[in-house]
Amino acid sequence: MKTDLIALLAALLAYVALHWSGIALDPDSWAAWQGAVSIVAGKGYTYFSGNPIHSWPPLYSLYLAGWIAAIGPAALTLMIANAVLVVVQAVLWQGLWRTLTRDSGLVVATLPSALLALFIGLFLAVHEQSAFSHYLIFTLLPVFLLQVWRLVAPQPQPIGLMNGGILVLLASALLLTHTSAIAFLVAGSGVLVINRRGAKDSLLLAVLIGAVPIALWLAVRHVLDQGDSHHIGLGAGRYDVLAYAIQVFDGPGSLLMPGKLGAQFVAILLLWAAALSLAASPMASGLRFGILVTAISLVVLFALFNLTWIHASLAGRFVLFVPLILVPLTVATAWPHLPRVTTALTALAIVPLIYWLGSWGTRQFTQSLAELSFPANFVPANVYIARDYVAGPNVTTRQGLLIAPDPAEEPRARRK
Repeated sequence: MKTDLIALLAALLAYVALHWSGIALDPDSWAAWQGAVSIVAGKGYTYFSGNPIHSWPPLYSLYLAGWIAAIGPAALTLMIANAVLVVVQAVLWQGLWRTLTRDSGLVVATLPSALLALFIGLFLAVHEQSAFSHYLIFTLLPVFLLQVWRLVAPQPQPIGLMNGGILVLLASALLLTHTSAIAFLVAGSGVLVINRRGAKDSLLLAVLIGAVPIALWLAVRHVLDQGDSHHIGLGAGRYDVLAYAIQVFDGPGSLLMPGKLGAQFVAILLLWAAALSLAASPMASGLRFGILVTAISLVVLFALFNLTWIHASLAGRFVLFVPLILVPLTVATAWPHLPRVTTALTALAIVPLIYWLGSWGTRQFTQSLAELSFPANFVPANVYIARDYVAGPNVTTRQGLLIAPDPAEEPRARRK
C-alpha cells in the first residue's frame, strides 16, 4: 500500500536530520569500525593494536567493510551504511505486521496504517543513532520472524528443505552479528514447537535453528581467538535479579515514553495489557505469535544478563524489538473493535518520537564538539581512521580529519 512508503520516508528523513553533522559512537562502535578497516586492510578482525576483537561476532564489521572498501573509512561511511540499514528495517518491519495481520484476516484502515508506518519509521531512526551491530540484527530479525510465521500461520507452509534451510541460514546470520541474538533463536524454535505440537519435522527444525548457528558461532570464536570474552556464571550480571526484572519493563517503556514520573512503566504496562486482552480474539493469531516471540525473547535476555557480565543495562538496542513487534500488531488487532480510540492512541505514541527527534536533532547545532564528546562518543562526517595511525593528535589531510581510534579495548573475561 502507498501508506507503507511513509515508513521508508520517515526513517530516511529522520535519520538524516539526526546525523546532519556526524554520528555517535561508543566502545562497541569503535571496535566495529576498527574491525571493518582491519578487514579491508587484510589484517583480520582486529583492533588497530593487532589484538583480536573478542566480545562481538564479526558480521556487522564485515557489512561495514563492504562500504569502507567502496567509499573509504570515514565516519560518513558509517552514517551511510547505517542509514541503509534503518531504511531497509522500516520496509521490513512494516511488511512484517502487514503480513501477519493480513494472514490473520484483519483489515486496518488507511489512517491507522499511515500512523503505524510513521511510528515505525520514526522509532527506528530515533533509537538507532549510533553504530551498533544490533542494527544489522534488527534488519535480519523481521525476515527471520516472517519465515517462522510462514510455518505456523493459519494456513502454514510445509516444512521442507528450502524453508528449513532459509531459517537456519537466517538464524546463523543473527548469531554471527551479536551473541544476544540467541534469544531470537530460542524464540523461533519455541514458537515452532508450541504451534506445531507433535510434528517431528518442526522439532527437528527447532533443534537445527539452535544447533547449527551455535556450532558456527563456536567455530568462528575459535578461529578469531574470542575465548573468555565475558565472565559467565551464577550472579555474574552487572545488576541483581530485581534490577533486571525492572529493566524488562523500564527498557522497552523508555523507548515509548520519556522516563519521567514513571511514564515509561505506564506505557509498557498498558501495551502489554492491551496485547494480552486482545490475544483471545478469533483474528489475533498474528498478535499471539508476536506476544509469544516477545515473551520468550525477553525471558532469554533476562537470563543472559543475569548470567553474564554485560556493561549495558537491559534497555535500548537490546529491547528495540518489543515495541516494533507489539505496537503494530496490537493496534491492528484492536482497531476493528475500537477504531477511534486505537487511532488516537497510535497518534499519541508518535508524539514522544517527534519530541526526541527535535530535541536530539537540534543538539548537533547547539552544542560544541566537546559537548558532544568528540572524539570518543561523537565524530563529524569528515573524520576518518587508519591502521597506521593508532595514537597522536588530530591531523587535517586532503581526505579529511585523521584521528587516532579510541584506545579502549574490551578486556577478556570482563567482570565486576
